[in-house]
This record gives sequence, C-alpha cells and structure tokens, in this order.
Amino acid sequence: MVLKQGHGAITDLNPPEHPKILQVGASHYLWVREIASSCPTANITVAGNFDPKQAMPQGATLYYNADSDALPFPENEFDYIHVRGQTGRIRDWPKFIRETFLRLAPGGYTEYCDISLDFLKPEMHSRLPPPWAECSRILHQIAADTGRPLHVGLHECAACMRAAGYTIAVLHDSFALDGETDFKKDLRRVVSSKAIAAATYHNYEMGVKSRDHDTYIKNLEHGLNTDCGNVVVQFFRIIGRKPSS
Repeated sequence: MVLKQGHGAITDLNPPEHPKILQVGASHYLWVREIASSCPTANITVAGNFDPKQAMPQGATLYYNADSDALPFPENEFDYIHVRGQTGRIRDWPKFIRETFLRLAPGGYTEYCDISLDFLKPEMHSRLPPPWAECSRILHQIAADTGRPLHVGLHECAACMRAAGYTIAVLHDSFALDGETDFKKDLRRVVSSKAIAAATYHNYEMGVKSRDHDTYIKNLEHGLNTDCGNVVVQFFRIIGRKPSS
C-alpha cells in the first residue's frame, strides 16, 4: 500500500506541470479555493451556480452558469474534471456524463460528486441523475466506444459499492473524518469484488474535522493493510505538482 500525504496524483496518472482543471456545478468554492492554494500553476475553469456572496478565487476563469447539460468546451481539453452539486440541474444525464468524460485529455481523470443525493422537491425528481449502476453502464459504454480507459471516481463509499467495474474508484470521506469503521468496511466491500484496480481515499479538509487525525490515519492504514489487500491509498490536495521552491 502506498500512503501519500499532501499533494499528488492517482497512481497511474502523470499530470502536467500546469494542469487544466474544470469544476462543474456547486454553489460554493471550497474545492476551487483549495486547488488555487495547493496548485498555483493550475489553469482553473469554473462552470457552476454562483452565490453572489462568495468571491471567485483569484486566477479562476468563469465560463457559464451550469443550469443545463451544455458543456461549451472542446473535447480533450482538461486534465481533471470535478463534477459537484449537479443534482436536478441536468436535463439529459447520459449525454452529460458522456460529454464530461470526452472533455478529458488522454489519461485525464474525472470525479462525480454529490450527484446521487435525493434532497430536492418532488417536482424536481425527474431531473435526478440515474442510479450509479446506470452511470457505470454509461461510462463503460463510452470507454468501449472511444477505446479510452476509464479514470473515473465516485464521491461516496456507498456509491462506490454500487459501481463494481470501475477501473479506479475514489472513496471520499472528507466531511466525516472520524468514521474509520464505516469507511474501512465500505472499502473492504469495494475491493473484495476484485473489479477495481485501485481505491483512492482523498481529503482536502485534512485534520479539520478529525479530533485525532494521527489515530485516524493509523487505524485506516492498519485496516487497509490487514483487510484490503492490494489497495493504493493516497492523500492529495489536487492532481498536480507545486513548483519547486
């Protein structure tokens, strides 16, 4: 098992020195601000819903208000795409998932976050995303059609459990850092299918929520080493590298 703390990248990716990054969705800029501070060489594009009370991070480029399934960017444009908070705003989910994936440069990585949570009013449910099993089917069909490998992450442990067959699954627990037991249990279920090459846990609020972060890391590492076999675990702030000082 490999454990990396700080910035870095998923094992089989080789991000450029100046990664091009797209965030789609979300009404807050926690993630974008984290990118800007962790990877100052990144070229960041934001396409989402905007709260006028929150300032855009310095250096980020705003393109459009993500209230539809339109993605006005060329294919193969971005090294990393983070899709967040899109529930209820997409009219055609299969199209949106496909278009997002095709915006990645070869070897790029995309993560789908917060798009499977049913928290909207009943009249909006017709625009909810499909179940993760359907998302998985769509993505595998895209990979088959294009001949491109999947580098796709899901935001939640439960979602990963329902997505057996991804090349890479991301287990993201940044807002529940004290949940060692549930996290390890979910991770064991994921990797036990042997359908996933690597499971990655990442956290950009490291140490903020956890009462005892060192103990958390130790427990997590022990659980993975003894129970999960060949799993790669990395803590990283953003795919990219800080310039050498």
